Amino acid sequence: MTHTLSALACLAGATTLAAAQLYGSDNAGNYFLVSEIDGTATLVGDGSTYNNNGLGATEIEVHPATGVGFAAHPSTMFTGNRYDALSGASLGANVDLVGAFSGLEYVGDTLYGTYGAGSGGDDPSTLAILDPLTGNSVDVGLSGIGVINGLAYDPATGTMYASTSQNALGNGNSWLVTLDLDTGEATIIGDMGIVVGSIEFGQNGQLFGGGGRFERGNIYTINPDTAEPTLLGETGLNTVVTGLTLLPAPAGIAVLGLAGLLAVRRRR
Repeated sequence: MTHTLSALACLAGATTLAAAQLYGSDNAGNYFLVSEIDGTATLVGDGSTYNNNGLGATEIEVHPATGVGFAAHPSTMFTGNRYDALSGASLGANVDLVGAFSGLEYVGDTLYGTYGAGSGGDDPSTLAILDPLTGNSVDVGLSGIGVINGLAYDPATGTMYASTSQNALGNGNSWLVTLDLDTGEATIIGDMGIVVGSIEFGQNGQLFGGGGRFERGNIYTINPDTAEPTLLGETGLNTVVTGLTLLPAPAGIAVLGLAGLLAVRRRR
């Protein structure tokens, strides 16, 4: 009985150590962990090797099973590269992209992205499926809305949310919208009243937004039903948050704990 309880304690400890992590990028080339409690940032490695250019990324996204990330480079470059989410190390040379990708999100093994033909705020965004290994993409369709700078998928509802860099009303605020994954068409939820640089769901299903422009360095929670933001805290970097992505709990650590429990039970 004592051995079983000890093994269970180890398994519980492994689960805690394997907690999901929210990562961010900014316009200064930094790559960092984001606290879901107060928004503070902790640089990963030297914070700047993940994107092959040191200039920052317009968006980042991590494969939920492999931990391999993809960084889309600033809008005039039309390139991107793969990187290791945990260490921040680049995993190879740049790949050419069809346009300036500014929103990225995995749905299972499929990487969706939004891009425009240029870097202007009025360029319509296209939803596409992107191959991070080659940079090749297949268009899903036009969103009918301007630059989409963040994507966040809610698996509980099967809804793809998106944020815009500004809205069509000319007041400079971001809109929260949903995207139809079959057509790319956007449906507006509401005006956030702020400008965000990216959005992402955290480990407990909370939607987060990273501040852009005058909100630089801020991390917000966002109500997905109303688009209303609430200030969570500051990263401490005073930079525009250009990317947010969630790395789920590494399954391998929990599996090791379970294997240890089974081994103990076999020895009894």
